[in-house]
Amino acid sequence: MVIFLCAALLQQSIITDPAFTRTLQTVFLLHALVMFVQAALVIVNWQQLNHHGLPETSVYTLLSHILLTTFTALLLPWLSFLKLERKLTLKSQRDGLTRLANREHFFNQVERYWQLHPSVPAVLMMIDIDFFKSVNDTFGHAVGDRAIAAVAKLLSKQLRSNDIIGRIGGEEYAALLIDLDEQTALRISQRLCQQVAEQLTYIDDAKVELTISIGLVHVVPSQHSHTAVFKIADEALYASKQAGRNTVTLGRLTST
Repeated sequence: MVIFLCAALLQQSIITDPAFTRTLQTVFLLHALVMFVQAALVIVNWQQLNHHGLPETSVYTLLSHILLTTFTALLLPWLSFLKLERKLTLKSQRDGLTRLANREHFFNQVERYWQLHPSVPAVLMMIDIDFFKSVNDTFGHAVGDRAIAAVAKLLSKQLRSNDIIGRIGGEEYAALLIDLDEQTALRISQRLCQQVAEQLTYIDDAKVELTISIGLVHVVPSQHSHTAVFKIADEALYASKQAGRNTVTLGRLTST
């Protein structure tokens, strides 16, 4: 009964990893089942216990009980280690301020996409907050940090869950939009610029009036290297800055 209760309580515990919780629940339920069978066998064979000792089936269930107890004792630290390892791995891949992929992880993910999906078109976006230095100088670095986090939150909300988004510099982001055509990507980019301008006028009580500039490139990975695509997207971002900011520029790749 106690072990059934432990399995039920795991649903309400602070352990949030589903694999961790389900594995422990399975072990607890198996443990409870074995103990139930063991108790049932003892009751059924109660009259024989004084004359012949434990019946053979009871011995087997007792051995199963011992094995499950040993397995549980070994499983708990192993699962705890796996949970900690996963947590540390995620921490090493994430930017601490925005929780987006950090620069190294973002580039690794892009390179992996190039290897695994060479024929699936994608759009690479380079995104930069306009006049960010003046935000820091006018309102302080604390407001600047909150502005960076606010833009990251908006990007994460507006882009799809299978798109790859990262913070690759101070106020610079990059996104790889998967399986998307050029015109749709342009509309998404223009909408992002509009939403930042409309929704991020204030950070707390500071009137920062944030805007972003975007450079993007549409590409089929098998036709161009990811380094060449980054270069063209970065040049397109620079062109958006030169054009007055708060705008989108589509970069063009030369044929290879």
